[in-house]
Amino acid sequence: MWKWVGFKIGSEIMKTIDIVIQHKGGLHARPAGQLVGVSGKFESKIELEYNGKNAAGNSILKILSLAVPEGATFTAKANGPDAENALAAIKSFIESLD
Repeated sequence: MWKWVGFKIGSEIMKTIDIVIQHKGGLHARPAGQLVGVSGKFESKIELEYNGKNAAGNSILKILSLAVPEGATFTAKANGPDAENALAAIKSFIESLD
């Protein structure tokens, strides 16, 4: 699902998007590591949220700790100058997993 939501943190707007994991096996080690690489290309602070837990987009261990299974929806959040581009890249990456 592609849905932009913005909320204010301090003086900046936090952008969020809900993304469904269609990849068999969910967000396991290989895609989590690749997701860290995608997140690292952007200046914005990126966080993922699933089932009430949060993880920094630059931490493979934190992302793995979310244990996002196939078919689940997680929320990606970004705060910074390239937040929309970062979220679009994350969504595109997740959708490209086979």
